[in-house]
Amino acid sequence: MIEIAREGRVLRVVGGGPTNSEGIQHYIEALKPWLAQLGPGPWATLGIVHAGGSLLTPEAEALFRERAPALAARGRVAMALCSPPHPGNRILHAQWRRIYGDSGSELGIFERETDARAWLIERLSAHGAVARDLPSPEPPE
Repeated sequence: MIEIAREGRVLRVVGGGPTNSEGIQHYIEALKPWLAQLGPGPWATLGIVHAGGSLLTPEAEALFRERAPALAARGRVAMALCSPPHPGNRILHAQWRRIYGDSGSELGIFERETDARAWLIERLSAHGAVARDLPSPEPPE
């Protein structure tokens, strides 16, 4: 289960749990109306992983890696992954580095959402986003 919300030029995606290729396809379909709302210009994703972690099956990772460059081509400049401490983080972070290593979007990995937001604000500002397009530095309650 994923939740998506827009904060300026950032799509905040909250989810977790093991994910297979069908889950990735569902995510990609769920993004389409949000991408239409964003229109042209730089944007970013803030991925919030539930405390239980979110490992991908090999097939899901391959599909995500295949699709990630298309999101960069649509203007995504950065992806911030926020995952609280968890024993599976070493594997999770390695998966995300493989997915985004050659995607055309910068990847930042954080334990605290406020740090992830600060980094995204920097990245979007560097790509010309104006203040009204930036998310709040504080997470929603």
